[in-house]
Amino acid sequence: MAAKTEGTVVAEKEAETVTEDIDDLLFKPAHDLVEFKVSEIFLEPSISLGVTESPLSSALSLTPKAFYREIKNLAEKRYQYTGLPKKMGQLKSLQTPENKISLLRDICIATGITLNLKQGQDLTDMILENDGDKLRTALTEITLKQRNALQTGKAKKNFKAMSETNLPDTEIFTYENLPIQAADIGDFYPILRHVSVENKDATVLMQQGRQAQGENSLEQAYECYSQAINVIMQINGSMNAEIASCISKMANIQYKFGDYLQAIELQTKSIVIQEKVLGFDSPIVAYSYSNLGLYYHTCRFFNKGFECMLKSLKILEVVAGSHHPDVNSILLNLGMMYQDVDNFKAAVECYTKSLNNNIAVHGEEHLQVVSCYQAIAHAQYLQEDFRKAFEFQERSHATIKKLLPEDSEYVQQS
Repeated sequence: MAAKTEGTVVAEKEAETVTEDIDDLLFKPAHDLVEFKVSEIFLEPSISLGVTESPLSSALSLTPKAFYREIKNLAEKRYQYTGLPKKMGQLKSLQTPENKISLLRDICIATGITLNLKQGQDLTDMILENDGDKLRTALTEITLKQRNALQTGKAKKNFKAMSETNLPDTEIFTYENLPIQAADIGDFYPILRHVSVENKDATVLMQQGRQAQGENSLEQAYECYSQAINVIMQINGSMNAEIASCISKMANIQYKFGDYLQAIELQTKSIVIQEKVLGFDSPIVAYSYSNLGLYYHTCRFFNKGFECMLKSLKILEVVAGSHHPDVNSILLNLGMMYQDVDNFKAAVECYTKSLNNNIAVHGEEHLQVVSCYQAIAHAQYLQEDFRKAFEFQERSHATIKKLLPEDSEYVQQS
């Protein structure tokens, strides 16, 4: 083999450095900071309270890699948690576009930023890659498509040969190729903080209600929640998250009593308050919709039941990402609802999606994975596809034997 020249070795080292520090390249600011004086903003400098003279926090200059190292170090030292992967790109929450979009939404809410999206733009089309090679491939493809659209005639033929090679990093990893730029920021809004004042009497009544409900003293629990609502309304009014929570628990008690219509009415009232107080995209609203869907389904209002359950699923996928454990639980419930109306194909699809998500989050050996195997096996059995039913039940049994003792009741039943 021919020996590498000194120039070739230097070029390879530079290429390796660029590939390893992609986050640093993308993190370069688009504009230089401009210095200014206090008098340029405030007519009376004394009212600035020294805000503009405060030093810039070092955290604001951290690159994504350095920021992840700080988080990993904090988790290990303060919480003794060592489960975070070595590299940021290996995080489960960063491996699908949907999960990244939910994280982007959380950042915007926490920082008070609204983003302007182009008409018809799909968020899942954004290039939100953390892996250097995947990012290079995606950006190269877009850059070449943009150039190809501008080429005509003979130049287009010559350009086709050029498109087979990768473009240099200086043309790919630029500010213009970032998925979100300064021009995409629509507005800033203040983040308001408020102190939630809790009434001691109401808190005690709610605790007594939860305790009575746990002991299956449903009538006593219902009375405690009702009294708590009266106390809170006298202090904070009717539009309060705690009142919505009490009404939701009262709906659950009515459901256990068998008064399903009353349960639906109370749960609907709770959702109306929650949407006004917490916002229509709150996870708590999603859970309330899933409960309402089950109540409707029990009353055999199947269309309304599916409507509420699908709405709950959509909210949680946007807010928490498609692999969140609660999303998987809702998928299981939705599958059971489809199974009740003999739509076995849709039921198996829900079970399979929940299975894949649980494996991605928990791994192959987990009780949630066992539940999905058993659900699929039962659905296949009802369809009289006994071969597949036996196959998934065997997987369930093999997995649960690894997780529980052999004399366990669950192992014997499986």
